[in-house]
Formats: sequence, structure tokens, C-alpha cells
Amino acid sequence: MYAITVPYMNLDQLYTVYSDLNWKKITDGKYIIIHKDKVVKVEQRRENILFSCSEEDFHKVWYNYFDINTDYLKLHYLYRGLGDEFKICCNRASGIRVLRLDIFEVLVRAIVKYNSRMDIEYTTTMWNIQEICGKKHKNSMGDVGVYEWREFPKPGDILNKMNKLKHSLINQKVVNDLLELSNDIVDGWFDEVLLSELSYDAAEEYLNDFKWCNDNTLRYICLFGLHDLRSFVIDKNLRKFIRKTFGMKYEKWLLYHLAGETRYIDKIGYLSQVMKYNMLNPVTESNYDFSQ
Repeated sequence: MYAITVPYMNLDQLYTVYSDLNWKKITDGKYIIIHKDKVVKVEQRRENILFSCSEEDFHKVWYNYFDINTDYLKLHYLYRGLGDEFKICCNRASGIRVLRLDIFEVLVRAIVKYNSRMDIEYTTTMWNIQEICGKKHKNSMGDVGVYEWREFPKPGDILNKMNKLKHSLINQKVVNDLLELSNDIVDGWFDEVLLSELSYDAAEEYLNDFKWCNDNTLRYICLFGLHDLRSFVIDKNLRKFIRKTFGMKYEKWLLYHLAGETRYIDKIGYLSQVMKYNMLNPVTESNYDFSQ
């Protein structure tokens, strides 16, 4: 067991935003999280976070995953100062962070997410990919008991199970793009290590050479795979939320409120997740103190 004090981090808020990832809720403030070939039980007690792992594993895996090194207090107050609507949104999502995910998992999720017609299709597809292709593990998780889980597959795992996967996935575009991505990596045409070292502009140029990449997948990959906070991850639901909340389209909203200022643009990926939390957990008189 390893414990650390982390201000401006809230597991329940993170679960609201990232429930489509490998998070399993046990109770409020307590979760089992899978990342690559690791699994951990995480529990929050106010600002104290307890990890069911060694200090070595925490620093090698989970410190980076939760982006502990970034000053989210500074980001919170930066965007909170943009106006009353932003103040409300930021206060309600003060425990949000941008997680650092495995690049291949991000590539797969981006392809599936932006080719799925409904959320349930995305969720089902991701479950099938991990269940069919991922390596199975068992771990003793203390009060949770023995927990069975599957690590996220590697490109070779997807290629080896592609025939079985095809019968489980209904979206042919997803099947084709996953096959092409996995082949590109295995054959050496796509370099995950090189991508991880690129800036946003260089990553955009590199990714645009691949047919499975578009503007939406690019933003998603840059934010969660490269942790480039200049990337605002947007979809049709978030566009609707911004228009309803601020009374203007997303593009005009960015121009009007951020006015091209570097200090806002450089960290806008964080703001995208704050807005996503407020979209998924709408403000009402019963769940927000408007005097803050």
C-alpha cells in the first residue's frame, strides 16, 4: 500500500469523465484501474489517495498515469478567471486531470470512438477488443477479493485474433482501420516511439499520412497519447453543450473567450475535460453552491 496527498484530484470526477476507460467502480471514492499490464485499487480519503501497490510501482506507473507532476491548481485558476460561466464549470470540476494513457490504446480508442454511431457501440466494441485479444490476469485485491482482468492488447495480439474479432465487431470501418493500424506498427511503417516524442504540429503532419487518422482522432491522440494540452478534444455532444451554456458555436466560443492568448491556448486540453465533466454532470441548484 502506498499513500500520497494530491490536492485538486477527485477520483469520482475522473470516473465521470473517464468511465469509458479501464476503471471499475467499487464504491464512491474507490476504484480498480487497469493500465497496460498493471492493475491497482485506488481509494480517496479527502486529499489522500491510497494505492494498493508498492512505492516503486507507484512512481514507475501511476505517478505518470495521473499526471501528478502538473500543477492543476494553477490551471484551475487560469480558466476560472475567464468569467462567471467558467468559474462555475471549473469549481464543479476542480478534481479533473488529463490522464496519460498508453499510445497504442489511445490510437485504438480514437479509431473506435470517432467511427461509432452511438456510445453503446463504442463501449461494446472496446469491451470486445480487450476481451478477445487481451491477456488474462488474476490479482488479489484485498477487500475486493480475487479480481480477474485483461490487459489492453498489443498490435500483434489484435492481428492474431483478427478473424475472431471480425465476427464480434459490426462496424467494418473500425475493423479495417484496426487491421491497417496494427499492420502498420508490426511492419514498421508506424513508429509509436517516434510519435511520442513529436510536438503537436509535427504529430499532425506525421499522422496525416495514415488513412485512419482525421481531425477528431488527431486531437484525441495528441491529448491522451502525447499529453499535449494544446489539443481540445471535441465531439458533437460537447459542441451542443458549449452552444447551450455559452450561447455560441464552439469555434466562435474559442475565439471570443480565449482571444488567441497563448496562456489559454497552450493548456486548452484541460479545459476540454472540465467542460466534458459539466456536460456529463449538468449543474443544477441542488448540486452546486452558486455563492462560490
